[in-house]
Amino acid sequence: MQILQHPLKILDRASLNKIRQEAPQAIQEKKLNQNQLNLIYEKEWLRLFIPKRYRGLEMDLPQALQILEALAYADGSLGWTVNLGAGANLFAAYIRPSLSEQIFTDPRACIAGSGAMGGSATPEENGYRVQGQWKYGSGSSHATAFTANCKLPHNGKASDLPSFHSFVFFPNEVEIKNTWDSYGLQATASHDFAVKERWLPDERTFSLLKPSPYEDGPLYRFPFMQFGELTTCLQLTGMALHFLDGARELMMQKKSMTGEDLKDNMKVQDTLAQSEAGLESARAWLYVLVQEAWQQCKAGDTPSDGMLRKISLAVKHAAQTARESAEKVYPLTGMTVLSPGTELNRCWRDLHTASQHVLLSPLDFAG
Repeated sequence: MQILQHPLKILDRASLNKIRQEAPQAIQEKKLNQNQLNLIYEKEWLRLFIPKRYRGLEMDLPQALQILEALAYADGSLGWTVNLGAGANLFAAYIRPSLSEQIFTDPRACIAGSGAMGGSATPEENGYRVQGQWKYGSGSSHATAFTANCKLPHNGKASDLPSFHSFVFFPNEVEIKNTWDSYGLQATASHDFAVKERWLPDERTFSLLKPSPYEDGPLYRFPFMQFGELTTCLQLTGMALHFLDGARELMMQKKSMTGEDLKDNMKVQDTLAQSEAGLESARAWLYVLVQEAWQQCKAGDTPSDGMLRKISLAVKHAAQTARESAEKVYPLTGMTVLSPGTELNRCWRDLHTASQHVLLSPLDFAG
């Protein structure tokens, strides 16, 4: 596999065109439309990380990351929604097999959820009493299950239990709040969701703090924190590539106030080239590290602490570079980028909305 490829080498042109043609309608509906969902199911993009025993693809991580980046390049809302759904479907390897069999053999299986600690769980016999409300359940409009974290009570006693558990809910157990009304990523249906007080059996809990207890493939030895950082960061790089390509295409058509073709203007060409070079460099380093860590997983190990720290730092660098590369080119695009109906404007808004995810924060909240 070639380590660094442009998304146009990953995603077929027919799919790219279909995704972009449907994007304006999806924004009007504030969710992915049925034509987009049908394409997602046909291509099995939500099944990248589901174990093979549930008829998932269990794809090598570097290859799957390229696909997710390419989908973000195609359209921010679709890329983001697939990324969150496919990433959460990795939980199939951590949820008890009897429940995973029920959820993930469905060809349309999609988890929507939240990493926030928005709920509480009280242990009871053979289960837990759970309630809470969580933010940003991307893909909630087509989710077949939801996951969320709940704090456990502090009893002042020594215990091997972590301070929280992750839980699985079915759609009929969840109230979707229809709260998502954002500057960008407008078709992701990233709504808040709530669960009223409900008893859940033990099998509805799972943990991502250690390698999967049920699957031994290399995909399930890769630490989930860095997995989440990588998948989120590559959404930004994909959107930034889209913005730079769109800006270059625009520059090839525009003239300056003096009538000069902007494609012949050295300031324009230098700015585009510098932005593209910076982004390509950041992407290349990220993929090199992923490939190295993946080889460690394939050899039966987990990546070293030093390798994981390198990945986390490379993620922050690539995310910052993605933002800055677009911001350098933004002034060249004139009034075109300000029109909400243009693809360039939509890409700009999606990029800057995605960049606010806590895993990409320069304040290092997740670290």
